Amino acid sequence: ALSVGFDPTPADDTQLQLTYAGTPVVTTFGPYSPLDTVLLPAPLPCVGPGCTYTLELGAIGSPPTTWPIEIDLGIVELCDGVDEDCDGMVDEDALPFWPDESADGLTVLDLASTTGVVWVCGDTGVVQGQTNTVIQLQGRDNPTITGSADIRAPFDAADLTWVVPANQDALRVRQGTNLSNVTFQGSAGTSVPSGRAMVVEAGDVQIGGGTFQSIDAGNQDGGAVRVEGGNVTLTNVGFIGNRAQRGGALAAIGGVVDVNGGLWSDNQATLEGGALYVATTGNVSFQGDMMANSAEHGGGASVHGVATFSGLMKHNAATGSGGAIWAAPSALLALFDATVLHNHAAEDGGGLRVQAPFDAIGSVMISGNHADSVLEWSAPDAPQGQDLVGRGGGIAASGTQDQLWRIGSVALHENTAPEGGGISIVDADEEDYLLDDVELFGNWAWLDGGGVFAEHGGSLTLQNTTMQENWAGQDGGGVHAVVPTVNVETGTEVKDGSADRDGGGFHVIGHLLFSPSADLDVPLVVSGNDAYGDGGGIFVDGTLQVVGSVEVSDCHANTNGAGQPSNNITARGG
Repeated sequence: ALSVGFDPTPADDTQLQLTYAGTPVVTTFGPYSPLDTVLLPAPLPCVGPGCTYTLELGAIGSPPTTWPIEIDLGIVELCDGVDEDCDGMVDEDALPFWPDESADGLTVLDLASTTGVVWVCGDTGVVQGQTNTVIQLQGRDNPTITGSADIRAPFDAADLTWVVPANQDALRVRQGTNLSNVTFQGSAGTSVPSGRAMVVEAGDVQIGGGTFQSIDAGNQDGGAVRVEGGNVTLTNVGFIGNRAQRGGALAAIGGVVDVNGGLWSDNQATLEGGALYVATTGNVSFQGDMMANSAEHGGGASVHGVATFSGLMKHNAATGSGGAIWAAPSALLALFDATVLHNHAAEDGGGLRVQAPFDAIGSVMISGNHADSVLEWSAPDAPQGQDLVGRGGGIAASGTQDQLWRIGSVALHENTAPEGGGISIVDADEEDYLLDDVELFGNWAWLDGGGVFAEHGGSLTLQNTTMQENWAGQDGGGVHAVVPTVNVETGTEVKDGSADRDGGGFHVIGHLLFSPSADLDVPLVVSGNDAYGDGGGIFVDGTLQVVGSVEVSDCHANTNGAGQPSNNITARGG
């Protein structure tokens, strides 16, 4: 539709004619007021830039007005700002841009300087009252869009750059949306934060390729993207250098988010979830690379809801707990074929800080992660009389739920912490913990528990678990446990560990029970461990019980429990 609106004196002009190349396109009769609308036929003889029409108002034959049409009037209106109020008329104050520069009837190329425009699907402009089914933007030669949009109809965009405006969100999505190779660019690092690139309220959203970068949401959740509902699929999408209060790259408040590939790096959160924040009502499946992100808790991700991680999590850092992942008691967390490598936490959980049981499926490697103390020190002997934090170089676990914890199908290599180089379990409640099919190799603790540090009110069970070459600066090269009962079951081996004080293999204050199965092909083995104090293989301050056969051999201690095979054990109190 063409909004006439050229007559300063209402009801003065009585006739309108639009002519192209000398041929009338439309001739109508008035009178016309400034708000009148004339419907144009489709298709027009010429559309897009360079099409010059002659518009005559009043008496035909009087001096005409030459009008260079910059708006393609011959196709379905795209609700792209030309008709912001969707009343079927081209807005008189519309910005001069070309929705269809290529005249193919499909695309929008140059949508510059559209700050504040709200794109709402409405009348087509061909027949008043019709409704658009698709809003579509497609770029050529990398055009740039600046502005915000409220999407209430299916929306497609491809091959363009979108500059996120200051202090407002670029896109608010309520319907199905498809984005392909779209770069959202913010202004992180400036004094004025940008808004978010996208807020998804509902609909199926497919995003393929492209990057969300340098977007700063200030004290909001979700630096680049906030998902409140709907289903969002991200395929090979990058999130680089974004910032927020929670979820530097993305906050999943609700809905379902599926991430397939892509690099999430250098994102920051002031509170939790350097790259990703999953609220209690959020659900995220992440398969990609999460690297060099940072937050107070959960340098890579913080999880309160449902989350599955697969891929690489590397060089993420937390000034509090959970270098790679921090999981709340409400979390349902799973790792599937994941590698957690060289992450760092200033407090607990250099790799993972988990407060609810989690699942490990497939090949899960947690290696080279580090949990610090609040003090800087490098000597193996810890300073005395000081309260050090920093437990669980690989995993720090604790819970408030009355249930069995299983940590299984995971390998922990060369992680370090003041306490619990591989795993720490510190819990005031009476949860029972099971380590099943766990491999702990080369983990270090400056204080106690090179492989495992456990202080809680329930039992600790080791089943099909291998510990080798773990070291403690004080007690328990393999295991340090202050618990009611430690059960050592089928297929467990503790070998070549060392402690600078007591218990090269085991240091247990409580009841230590060895109960192998009847299958002699799966023995219990404690061998090659060393202690500079007591109990080269096993140190027990409590009771020791053996049901069946256990091999304890080639362990060494400087005091008790050294030398001969029968002296590999130091037991006190029972």
